[in-house]
Amino acid sequence: MVRRPRMEVNLEVHRVMKVRILVMMLLAAAPFGTASANCGGDCGDDGEVTVDELVLGVNIALGTTPLSQCASFDTSNDNEVTVDELVGAVNNALNGCPYTGQFYGSVTMDAGQSGKVNLAVQADGSATGTLKISDGGSATFFGDGGSAGLIATVLVSGTVDLDAGTFSLTGTYNDVAVTISGTLPSSLGGTGSLTVQIGSAVYSSTITTGDGSPTPTPTATRTATATPTPTLPLPTATNTQPLPTPTRTTPAATPTPNIVPPGIYAYMIGTWSGRAINEPTHVNKAARIKVEVRGNQVYIVDLNHNVFASGDIPMSVTPAAPQVIYSNRTIPGNKLESVQLTLTPANTLAGIYSTTTMAYPPTLDAVALELSKE
Repeated sequence: MVRRPRMEVNLEVHRVMKVRILVMMLLAAAPFGTASANCGGDCGDDGEVTVDELVLGVNIALGTTPLSQCASFDTSNDNEVTVDELVGAVNNALNGCPYTGQFYGSVTMDAGQSGKVNLAVQADGSATGTLKISDGGSATFFGDGGSAGLIATVLVSGTVDLDAGTFSLTGTYNDVAVTISGTLPSSLGGTGSLTVQIGSAVYSSTITTGDGSPTPTPTATRTATATPTPTLPLPTATNTQPLPTPTRTTPAATPTPNIVPPGIYAYMIGTWSGRAINEPTHVNKAARIKVEVRGNQVYIVDLNHNVFASGDIPMSVTPAAPQVIYSNRTIPGNKLESVQLTLTPANTLAGIYSTTTMAYPPTLDAVALELSKE
């Protein structure tokens, strides 16, 4: 195996950390708004912008990667990627690409019938969907009988204007023309307008993001009832002493190896030391962080008092990722404090600590943390 020179490896590490910090700065500085038009940053044309695509965009803006690797960042078509275009891509990553994905709505029709609309919009503006018509038991619109339930499914296809969100899809059923049109919501959870026209009949309602599936209701677990043990008659005695009641011992749950409450890897608990680095601002200082559990809460402590802007930081844990702890909170000075630490496969602790002023324009101070356990 050929070993790369240590200096070359360090330069590569610093370059990666620089890109990570720039992405964090963009994420922190991006205004809370709707996604930008044409989905800048969607390199894969799949209707979403990932962190990897944001890193690629930063590299294009820095000049280390050609624009041809992801031309969608250049929404102004001037053959370069600007900070505004990067911020627009970050908004797309946070809020989703505009007018793409799944949408649903429903309309009330005549004679107790209802229609449910489901649409799927691709990143190129093409759209497909269904109109499912249900009946409450009366004569159906298409004359298919009087049984309750689903009576017709109409397939539709068309296009969406990704700048304005207006859409029009058409289809037919039994030679009856069906048109579904309106304006899609521009953000998650928003609502738009929906019009369903079947022949000459027109029905209006609203449309929103998602597929309309109900939230699953937890199913109660049935507890097996113990079968009573047959009791034999006891012999009669002149001086009967009460029988002792047997004590039922419940076996203790076996903890998952290497994971301790409230759900982090046991190896993460302890003292870690290393460097806090921000190459663009020429910061490179010693850092010493302690991870500890108090009650059922994880805390991190800045033992050198030179990294955290506040005191001890309570951290959150995701059960599915016991190797990651994180925190986002408001601290004095009208600042947003964010920190994430991850136990790497090499058993080091890596992450980013940042503070961002809440005023406009926002000011961000961030460092990348590279720590080893003492």
